[in-house]
Amino acid sequence: MKKTNVFYLLSLLLAVSCATEPTAHSGSDRRPSWMENPSIKYPAKYYITAVGEGDTLSDSQNAAAANLAKVFRSDIHVEENLQERYFEMIGKKNSYQESTKFNRKVQLNSKISLFNIKYDRSFTDKTGRVYTLAYLNRHKTAAIYVTRLKENNARIVDFIEQSKSKAPSVRYAALAAAMAVSSGSQVLLEQLDIISPAAKQAINMTYTHDAIAKMYADAATEIRFSINIKNDVQHKLTDSLESLLTDMGFAVKPDGALKVGGNISFEDTDLHRGNLSFVRYEVQLEVKDVAGRTVVSLVKRGREGHVSKKEARARCMRSIVAVVDHDFRDRLQAYFDGLIKR
Repeated sequence: MKKTNVFYLLSLLLAVSCATEPTAHSGSDRRPSWMENPSIKYPAKYYITAVGEGDTLSDSQNAAAANLAKVFRSDIHVEENLQERYFEMIGKKNSYQESTKFNRKVQLNSKISLFNIKYDRSFTDKTGRVYTLAYLNRHKTAAIYVTRLKENNARIVDFIEQSKSKAPSVRYAALAAAMAVSSGSQVLLEQLDIISPAAKQAINMTYTHDAIAKMYADAATEIRFSINIKNDVQHKLTDSLESLLTDMGFAVKPDGALKVGGNISFEDTDLHRGNLSFVRYEVQLEVKDVAGRTVVSLVKRGREGHVSKKEARARCMRSIVAVVDHDFRDRLQAYFDGLIKR
């Protein structure tokens, strides 16, 4: 998989709640003891703590949560698409997800999330800077992780059972879902190892992540696509689609059972801005299954400008490739997801 990102954490959405109403102390030079030593109130044996600062209480809470998350920093390599699909596979209505993500400015260059973060004290100094103490109860949080991992394991078992279908598309779809959930579980296990090593040791997953990854990769190779795009003179869209499909593990063959067809069209316009001339474009794509039914469709329109019509068309082509690369992948994956029961 070419498009991989290093995510320091992959997990469920941040579940944040307040243990008590934050107590703000304004205008004092004397820093409270918890700012220097949070373990006075929250011993490290039972809690993980961090202090954050910001211009407002909300900013300081976000910073405290981000500092708490640094404790869980790891080097897990996960495909970006799998992270998004993990949340889809576990269900958006799950009670653990009724929360908000970190503000982007404190994301530590990754999509960080943790369960059960709580806030206790806050302090405002004479300059107006706000400091907040965040903490995580090891025992209670470990219980949440154990529950979630057991739920994920049950999902994986169900998806693998569905993968016993004779239809290659269903086999792939079920194993892709199992792979997404297993990837999320791998990170939960790594986080749990920091929260409570004993709780992690008690977890028994029915399938190993490596075994699921191999089944998933093998199933993907059984899915074969053919590509035929009209008016793709320089084959740029064709090449991009082929790269996208092979990146997903599929095979691209002239006689592929799943057929990707489409058309690209350009139209010169009378629109001018300064010395720029504009060209409109339209791209139509569809995927037909072995029965000839259209299972994926995509239509995108837009325009690009440049000092020459030739370069305007070149820009149109770049826009087409960029849009299709993102939207087509999502719609194709949605088709496969629709083949399984969740």
